[in-house]
Amino acid sequence: MKVNWNLVVDVVVALVGVYVLMNGIWMKSTGKTSSLLATPEELKKCKHPEKIREEVTPKMLLCGALALVYGIVTALGETIFKLPIIIKSGILLLLVLSCLFLVSTLKNAREKYL
Repeated sequence: MKVNWNLVVDVVVALVGVYVLMNGIWMKSTGKTSSLLATPEELKKCKHPEKIREEVTPKMLLCGALALVYGIVTALGETIFKLPIIIKSGILLLLVLSCLFLVSTLKNAREKYL
């Protein structure tokens, strides 16, 4: 049996997207800061954990949603229909840019508030 590694990667990316998206939704609904952003020890020392949450949550939601969409669309492209390479590349570029934006925002927020 031959394993389709592209499909495996697509599923993993979609699952990571769900994880990031759910963390963002959880933070938005509970008003608590996820340990994905900072450790509990760092949050105890932080003067404004809500500021980190406010700054990073929208970017987490965007990045998680794009990862989920990328994973689903490319998985469907591997199994059900063939996607043109330009569409796969465009979605991947958006995903990478949103992840870089999220990491940059998180780094700046941690430097500012932790």
